[in-house]
Amino acid sequence: YLEYEDLIILSINDSQNQIEEIAIDKIKQILEKKKPTIVMLHVPIATQYIAEKAMEIRNRVSAIGEYGIKPKESTKKAIDLILSENYDVFHIISGHVHFEIEDKLNTDITENAIAPAYGGNISVIEVNN
Repeated sequence: YLEYEDLIILSINDSQNQIEEIAIDKIKQILEKKKPTIVMLHVPIATQYIAEKAMEIRNRVSAIGEYGIKPKESTKKAIDLILSENYDVFHIISGHVHFEIEDKLNTDITENAIAPAYGGNISVIEVNN
């Protein structure tokens, strides 16, 4: 993770479609700093919209959660921490689905799945106060 005066960027390894138990305490420790946080994942957290688009475009399940890949207990714990109103996560950046899409995970958190760079894509996300 990177910590700045008024922002944290937290990268979590979910490249195997799950988050390991060993990461849970560290995720919680970082989120407990209660600073505005951007979380970076490889595999997106599944909203119904993202899951449906992934099936439509890629013809496979490509996100984790209620509408996607069934999370094991440690992954569910991590997602619950990320989405918790007790912390200040406001944005999630992910990839994996191989197309660009944006959706709201709740009233406070937006998720952007970014199209792959190998296709010549680049995304710029501007963070404002």
